[in-house]
Amino acid sequence: MVWGVPVHVFTFRVIVYDVTMINSESAVIGQPSVRFLGGTESILGSMYLLEFGHHRFLFDCGREINSRFPRTGLRSFGIDPSSIDAVFLSHSHVDHCGNLPYLIQEGFVGPIYSTHATRDLTEVVLLDSARIHENEFARSGRSSGFDSADVEDTMDQFVTIEYDYD
Repeated sequence: MVWGVPVHVFTFRVIVYDVTMINSESAVIGQPSVRFLGGTESILGSMYLLEFGHHRFLFDCGREINSRFPRTGLRSFGIDPSSIDAVFLSHSHVDHCGNLPYLIQEGFVGPIYSTHATRDLTEVVLLDSARIHENEFARSGRSSGFDSADVEDTMDQFVTIEYDYD
């Protein structure tokens, strides 16, 4: 737990490294703050925003899987995705990664950090989700929220690190 946010060891170590870099570049970093954007009223849709001064890190970007049509992206939370410095993905369950393509569609251009295994499984999960979206939306007459090309764009932003990275 880091300031009440559940994160894995590899994620915390990357944050500590980044915070050290931030401290060396700016005199005042300010108090960290955490915004719980998902997974608060249920165990689904995990998403936490950690802010240090002008730096923003998103932990997970999950979809609420209990809704037929997912909430699309972060703008509904009043967050500009282009203002986020990095995403840290804990694991590949859809309720932790399912909104990543929407995040990219809305302008996020930073890295998505995960282990190699999480990255590989996230690609499988998101491609399957895109296929399901395309089928559901085709039947309903609505356009798809994201497709396999959006998943490919999302996967291009992954930066993989070894588990238990030092």
